[in-house]
Amino acid sequence: MSDFSRKNYKEFFHYDKYKSLSPAEREQLIRTAVDDIARRKGIKEVELSFIGNAKNDPDFEKWRGSCSTRIEGNEVKKHIIRLNADVLEREDPTASYSVYKTIHHETEHAVQTEKNINAKIKNKDPERLESRLNDRHYYQSDGDRVMTANGSKTRFSPSIDYQLYRGQSQEADARKAGLKGIEELKDRRIEDKHLDRYLQDEKNREIMSNQKMLKNLGMHTRESLAREEINMMYKGLISEKEEERVLNYAREKDYETAKEVLSNDSEGRYSESEMKRIFENDEVYPDFFKTDSYKNNKVTAAEHKDYVVRGYDWASVKVRRSNEENAEEFAGQEVEDGNSAGQGEENMDNDNGYKLPQQEEEQSDGENAGLLPEPCSEDREIERDIRRSEGGSAYKLPDPLEEDKEISKEIEQREESEKTGNLPDPESEEDNSAEKSPSLPDEEESEDSQQKTGFSEGYDKNSYNGTEENGMNNEYGQNR
Repeated sequence: MSDFSRKNYKEFFHYDKYKSLSPAEREQLIRTAVDDIARRKGIKEVELSFIGNAKNDPDFEKWRGSCSTRIEGNEVKKHIIRLNADVLEREDPTASYSVYKTIHHETEHAVQTEKNINAKIKNKDPERLESRLNDRHYYQSDGDRVMTANGSKTRFSPSIDYQLYRGQSQEADARKAGLKGIEELKDRRIEDKHLDRYLQDEKNREIMSNQKMLKNLGMHTRESLAREEINMMYKGLISEKEEERVLNYAREKDYETAKEVLSNDSEGRYSESEMKRIFENDEVYPDFFKTDSYKNNKVTAAEHKDYVVRGYDWASVKVRRSNEENAEEFAGQEVEDGNSAGQGEENMDNDNGYKLPQQEEEQSDGENAGLLPEPCSEDREIERDIRRSEGGSAYKLPDPLEEDKEISKEIEQREESEKTGNLPDPESEEDNSAEKSPSLPDEEESEDSQQKTGFSEGYDKNSYNGTEENGMNNEYGQNR
């Protein structure tokens, strides 16, 4: 058995060394890499497992990995990454680079999860706010699966829906993290033509895939998705400044992608000013989000709750109180409904260690049992928060839009109290708010059920039932 360490393990991912390793040695190497990458990214423990093609899925090789996260209350306990077991025996020159890219891709989703639920990272950070908005509507790789009288269908079309999945901020950033991971394998001491070719091929593939995305969606996907979600939430939840920042940030990211594609299209002949003009005027690639197809089929307020991912606690007492504490920062600004702007995040320094707040309340719901996500290519899918109880209980999870309205109501009451000078006692207010917060049904999870949660490799979704799958209830970020 080879002795891998943080100092030397990267060199064993080069083809000439990787091909000489036994399956057991490859597994040890990959585990060493996962532990080191998780340590460098500052995330919690990662539990790694290798999944075989038990169902003889002909598309098994497409589903490279998945990531889910176990959360208790608002605290991350661990991340669960699953990789295809075939990487332990594959002999093609790209096998080692492919798995290394997948590790970086999936651990980036773990980073997103930890940052998104961390209340210490405020929404003034546009990257975080964009990712949190993505959590409020995460597009699945197989589409939103809209229910109709004749069953389910994709929201727009299989190709459009997949490009929406691919174009959302969390997936775009995870792909970029994967490519960056491959670049860090380059070592001037090691000549590796296979790595050089693989890296160039992957960059070209990303450009070609982005070109297809632009043909389907246009050049403003991230900005449009962020705007879609902002329009779906009560305006008081984020300030006008935060809204402006996040839309500008998403637009900058869209331009980076469009610029790369346009430069490739023109073989470098477009000038910077020409590319900016094309981008601003939607030339070459028309904007899908301005079409009737989008307007007529986009998610409605009634449907929206079915696509929300458990993440940042927008309705927490901390956020409500911080809205008031930070109001002076945005004094004088107005939002559409006339309420004071600046009802955003709590004003705390960004915690680079991504430490999560300790809270007593447990976050667990018994409403996702038995539901597995569809497979996705190297990326992830997230189980949806289904608003009905498996046992027929009348209990329902809170509607995010209703939560927004509840927050706005409290803000209005606070403003009215300020005018009259009759301010409530903060401690009493917090206690009352806690009493009003609905608690989610708690369901004990067995170790056996934890191992059966959905993954992206060759399973038969119909072979799982509600009692087997209670392990999904505490997992967030399924198959990211």
